[in-house]
Amino acid sequence: MREPRFVNVQPSLFDDWDQLKENAKSLADIVAEQDDATYTDVWRAQSHQLQLLLNTMREAVLYFDSQGCLKLANQSAQQWLLESLHTGARLTELFQHWPDAAKQQEEIFQVVRRGANTWGSKSAIVLGEITYWVSIDKIATTDLGGQVNGVMAVFTDITDAVLKEKALQEGETRYRAYMNHSNDGIWCYELISPVDIHLSVEEQAQQIAQYARLAECNLRFANMYGYDSTQAMLGFTLHRPESESTLSKIRLFIERGYCFNQEELVFRTRQSDSLHLQTNASGIIENDKLIRIWGASHNISSSRHYQARVDFLANHDSLTQLPNRTCLYHFIEKQMASVPSGQSLALLLIDLDRFKEINDTLGHSFGDHLLRKIGERLSQLFAGSNAHIARLGGDEFAICLPVVEHKDEALSVANAVFRSIASMGEVDGIALAVSASIGVSLYPQQAPDLSTLMRFADVAMYYAKSHYKGVALYDGDIDPHSQQRLELMGALGQAIQAQQLVLYFQPKINLQDNHIYAFEALVRWQHPELGLIPPSEFIPLAEMSSLIYPLTRWVLENSISQCQAWRRMGYSLGVAVNLSVRNLMDERIVGDLRKMLVLYNLPADALELEITESMIMHDPERALDVLEQLADLGITLSIDDFGTGYSSLAYLKRLPVRTLKIDYSFVCGMLQDKQDQIIVHSTINLAHNLGLYVVAEGVESAEVWAELKQLGCDAAQGFYLGVPMPAIDSLEWLSQGNGSVLKLVEA
Repeated sequence: MREPRFVNVQPSLFDDWDQLKENAKSLADIVAEQDDATYTDVWRAQSHQLQLLLNTMREAVLYFDSQGCLKLANQSAQQWLLESLHTGARLTELFQHWPDAAKQQEEIFQVVRRGANTWGSKSAIVLGEITYWVSIDKIATTDLGGQVNGVMAVFTDITDAVLKEKALQEGETRYRAYMNHSNDGIWCYELISPVDIHLSVEEQAQQIAQYARLAECNLRFANMYGYDSTQAMLGFTLHRPESESTLSKIRLFIERGYCFNQEELVFRTRQSDSLHLQTNASGIIENDKLIRIWGASHNISSSRHYQARVDFLANHDSLTQLPNRTCLYHFIEKQMASVPSGQSLALLLIDLDRFKEINDTLGHSFGDHLLRKIGERLSQLFAGSNAHIARLGGDEFAICLPVVEHKDEALSVANAVFRSIASMGEVDGIALAVSASIGVSLYPQQAPDLSTLMRFADVAMYYAKSHYKGVALYDGDIDPHSQQRLELMGALGQAIQAQQLVLYFQPKINLQDNHIYAFEALVRWQHPELGLIPPSEFIPLAEMSSLIYPLTRWVLENSISQCQAWRRMGYSLGVAVNLSVRNLMDERIVGDLRKMLVLYNLPADALELEITESMIMHDPERALDVLEQLADLGITLSIDDFGTGYSSLAYLKRLPVRTLKIDYSFVCGMLQDKQDQIIVHSTINLAHNLGLYVVAEGVESAEVWAELKQLGCDAAQGFYLGVPMPAIDSLEWLSQGNGSVLKLVEA
């Protein structure tokens, strides 16, 4: 702040400016009343008194005659203006460097001519290198005849006020610029009736919702709501009927001390679209009353819509737009917690009959179209109900009925679904005999949990398909091993966590140099009561439940870890692991494998994943997509049990596989059965022509080993070469032969 340059030489004799003007006028009247004879003496005496009077003023005062020439200047003017105030000079001569000196001189003449005073004429004056702002009052004085004979100019320093006003204007300009160019919506709600902050939160929330009116906003904010101007929104209440849960957010605003920080609010636009705003807000409180709320909102609707789309895709089937397996599981688990006592939750598992024939005959495009039509038909059939319809993959659908009174109700619904699918008739002008097999299971009367419910429905569905029944309800009689399987399945989950699983490793030998190049990992279950359980007894159970993935993940991680242990000991070996069809269709497999390889620092090509032909043919297109992702990681892919599947050659050339394994059923009998030998020989030639590595499994004699070598097979495994062994035994086996089986073969 600049220091004012007005100087008080003596204490002021006047309390206010109006009184000063009155005294000055009286003094002028006294001067005017003197007769001509005594005029000069009186003038001199009164001039002295006037000078004394003017010197008491803190304002600068200049007195000009009717010709605009300076007659008197008070002491403040002389000290403040720091000019050579020559009497007889006009204002334009005294202050030549003032920007509007000529204007002020003209106003003096106007006062003389009109006899009308002017008040508060604002002017900039320059003193040295500093510019001051003054308010100039010009007061006319008159002679005895009432004629204007002079003008008293009173200069009041208003520099501070002007600077404050300019600062406010500049601040307003910056504020407006920020408002107009901000990417955020800026807004202010005024409380037309201030809200007492001592009221309860609920009372305050109700009053804010009622009294808050939009008083100001920028165009960005108006555009968010679908308006072309800010005026169209002014006066809107903070809480509007189209908004969602605004009152709860107002309560939160109060509870957080009348402020928001990055809070998401949801409203409706003028076009009734959902509007998601990330908002910062602050309340202004005066005298314990909330008077207004300022805030800034960023439109995050696009990101929310994108996230909603991502969530939808993660939980829905891309072909039919129906919920997928994950979504179905979430729904069932939620509904299980609220099934009324004495009632049931029913699961209907639907598998289309002869769908592969439709695909092979009419093409996958038509098959996809048929699946969409079936999805639409099921949706229409259950429109308005609380049933949950899902596509599980391939030609499998599922329907969850959250509440049924008894099993007959579930069967009645299942039969209605069966009839609806069977009555489709023509699809795009092609007459089709579409049918389905439907399995039904109930919770909690039959299955105690989701995994068992799915398995029971699957058992019932396969029973319906194999016995041409159309619809079947799960029954223990059609699942003779259900009790044993249930017990094993229940214990299997605990076994994975309790580290009861163990890995055995069978060597894979290169026929060209007789050296081991990898081990195949084979899982066993060391049951605390039943002893060592082979995989054939518990893997099928795991494949029918959600346990298959944690089981496979355990095998993969421990196999990768063991492979790295061999390599640290100097053995450049790989490890092979079998995948089930459920693993191949699980979207988690690629990401988890990537993390494991990084965690154990194992080269990707040291891991080989073995998959069967039947796995690929279950859903060829989806399998191909997953296999390509695995191959992109650098993992070696192998077709296991080649020759036992179907339609394999149609997809073999498209698959990113490096190895073909000839099934043991052909290898073990190749010396006795000419057809088996032809199959083995043809498979080796086929694989080599496709650039694939060939492994024969089931080698149990030196003669078979020698024959495979003669036929050009690349590698082999079997009991003759090495039996499956625990990890610790594999180290001893390696050390004894230094990785070579040459002596074994010769023996």
